[in-house]
Amino acid sequence: EKMNAMARESKGGVDVEVHLEKDHDDISEEERDKSNTDGEGKDKNESQIESSNAGPSKGSEDYNNKRSDIGKNEGESKIERAPRGKHIKKTDLSNENFVPISDDFWPAIVEHFGLTPAFPKQQYMSRARGESKVLYFISRSIKENLIDRGIQDRITVINSGLKGFERQNILRDCDMSYRVAQEGIQFLIPYMTKRIFNASIDDFHKCVRTGLIKFDGFSESFRKVLEPLEPGSFVVVLEGYEKDIVKKMFVVMWRCRGVAMNCLVAKVEMEAIIAKLRALGYVGKESQQ
Repeated sequence: EKMNAMARESKGGVDVEVHLEKDHDDISEEERDKSNTDGEGKDKNESQIESSNAGPSKGSEDYNNKRSDIGKNEGESKIERAPRGKHIKKTDLSNENFVPISDDFWPAIVEHFGLTPAFPKQQYMSRARGESKVLYFISRSIKENLIDRGIQDRITVINSGLKGFERQNILRDCDMSYRVAQEGIQFLIPYMTKRIFNASIDDFHKCVRTGLIKFDGFSESFRKVLEPLEPGSFVVVLEGYEKDIVKKMFVVMWRCRGVAMNCLVAKVEMEAIIAKLRALGYVGKESQQ
């Protein structure tokens, strides 16, 4: 009996263990099924979220409605640019022919600057349709051998000569509408008898600077020449170089209202004139200090 009891117990124990193992296997299978079910549900939910974020498919009615709404919003938020101002185009005269200047144009200029009868008016020309804003000095050889022989009928002359006179855009206390140009001053100097003054090397050096130049910085003799001068352009010549066209020790100035004047020379040429003064052995008082 003891043996049978032990056998039953042992058998019951096996049955219990087997039952427990079966229960464990059942539980694990249920958990796996549940986890699979949850995973499939999660995938479905994620795919639904992604599809909702992606919006309606192309070609569908909702997609077309959404596109029309976007177009309306873009049209409402479109920024309109302010209208641009009108740009005034400068007249390009580089293709215009050089034409002679009429004789009735010269009397006022001749009188104002005291030009002698030997002044070569025929060598000054202007651009066609340029309203004579600039009067160019053309060398005799170019004028007689090329321009007078109709070279401009066959080719386009882009540039020729030097600026002799330039028209003043603003006339303020000045009756003369033209001023002398520094570019071609060396060809005008020999014929000028008015508004041209000699200056010592110190006074000449003081003229070659930018900005407003007051008379009180010059010598007394030079101030007496400048003070009664009417507003407008005039020329200052270095003493001893009145007829030296090659060295070109001339500067075009503008007599302002009051007791001041301006130098109408480009900065590059100013530096060249100062360099020539140094080559002559001149050292200004400012440099000595």
